[in-house]
Amino acid sequence: MRLSVNSFNRVIANFAIKDLNRCNAEFFWRVRNLQAT
Repeated sequence: MRLSVNSFNRVIANFAIKDLNRCNAEFFWRVRNLQAT
């Protein structure tokens, strides 16, 4: 179980790191739009 969870977490972490800039830009852009409104 632990190995499976650790592997799963690593996959999620790697995916997040790869798309970090794109996701953050999209997220903060939406937040800015909400705050501007």
